[in-house]
Amino acid sequence: MRIVTFLDFSNPLPHRNGGGTTLHIGALYIVSALERNQYVVDYRDYQTSKYCNSLKLSDMLEFAANSANTVMLSCMAYMLPLAVLLVQKLKLANPQKVIIMGGPGPAGVAEDLVTTFPYIDYVVKGEGEVTVPLLLDCIESNIGTPASIPGLVFYREKLYSNPPKRIVNLDDVPFPAYHKVNMNDYSPASSIVRKKGSCKIKS
Repeated sequence: MRIVTFLDFSNPLPHRNGGGTTLHIGALYIVSALERNQYVVDYRDYQTSKYCNSLKLSDMLEFAANSANTVMLSCMAYMLPLAVLLVQKLKLANPQKVIIMGGPGPAGVAEDLVTTFPYIDYVVKGEGEVTVPLLLDCIESNIGTPASIPGLVFYREKLYSNPPKRIVNLDDVPFPAYHKVNMNDYSPASSIVRKKGSCKIKS
């Protein structure tokens, strides 16, 4: 069984910032793409956990406890320093863990992250629905090489920074993995609902 843990820190302070919890559709698209490739995804959304509104590293580590050997982490830019400390602790505790970071925070400084922090194995830029399944197939099943995967940034004696491959046809992407979350945990918000051959906004 191929298992991956997805730690989502995209909105860690919903109530402290005066807002509500927001469903991270992008993450659920990636989860769905992985499930289509026969991966079991342990998706954990920090904003719906008991640690919500806590920026203590100890709480974040407890939230990440018992994670799989392959860990993906998504966060915004303001969470990046704590996220880097978190994955450092995870890697020190288990050097065999594969650390993959993505989202707006890591993607913006991907090259700096992999060259400065050796415990970050990969950073994903662009379409995670394309890049992440290819990367995990490479890690888990030795299919392909990281150097050929679009949207992947990593350092192995030299820097690799591959341009992303954009998704042209939305119908190629499976629907978000809504079954991974309890919709009652999130504030009412608009979302994108994709229909065959079209895309529309639903409120």
